[in-house]
Amino acid sequence: MLFNLVITGVCLFFPGTLLDAAVREIIECVLAIEEFSADDCEYLQRVLSEIVEFGVEYFYLDDPKVNPQVALHEFVPSWMKFKELVIILNSNLQDVYDRWADGKGPLAMHFTGEEVKKLVIAMFENTSKRAALLKQLTRRPSVHLS
Repeated sequence: MLFNLVITGVCLFFPGTLLDAAVREIIECVLAIEEFSADDCEYLQRVLSEIVEFGVEYFYLDDPKVNPQVALHEFVPSWMKFKELVIILNSNLQDVYDRWADGKGPLAMHFTGEEVKKLVIAMFENTSKRAALLKQLTRRPSVHLS
């Protein structure tokens, strides 16, 4: 029993480390984009959603005691940040505002205000709504966990 747990942990540790390195790199690359269109967001969201599906399938083992979602959270520390990025790429300004939730929402748990600011500037036209959100991102620090 204990031996099986150790083997399962080892089998998930190495691929988890590789997947974590990959998703961190993808997050950094997306955050480096200065401007992208709605089509770019849609395309990125589709491609990154495929990676999310791959991750869940890859961590699915024949062992019914191992939940792939739990394994991903345990062995891929950047997984939730990556999933949040996928959500944001398919969002409008109001969705971003709601997910930020005054620095206390799910977006704020995984991204800093500066990171969200970069995404908002890259994704949305310069409007009064965008300016108000950017101001809030600057005013309200996040509860950023990762």
